[in-house]
Amino acid sequence: LKQLTPTPSPPRLATVNPLILVFDGAGNTELNSFRNISNERIAWRILCNAPTRYVVTPNKGFLFRQEKIDVMLLLNSLKYHRRHAFVVQAKTAKIDESNRKVSFTLERVPM
Repeated sequence: LKQLTPTPSPPRLATVNPLILVFDGAGNTELNSFRNISNERIAWRILCNAPTRYVVTPNKGFLFRQEKIDVMLLLNSLKYHRRHAFVVQAKTAKIDESNRKVSFTLERVPM
């Protein structure tokens, strides 16, 4: 019998609260808190599959260890769809990294 070895999960770097956003008719703005829970500096960004419908400020940046930031999500028009989704990406960043675009470029693995 072949035993399956569990794949180690990557370390969690950040938390987002709340995880579910509700845009009701009265208010089309939500406030999220984004916290670095690691002991390292991280680069982060928020992506959306409907970027013309939402304004996210700030949508990227750096956080030092245990630092927290509030992110405002604004629904541009009342054209919400249940398939709209946000993705939060975070990765460790060295103290001398300052260009967010470069820090999220994928490193090619030699074959």
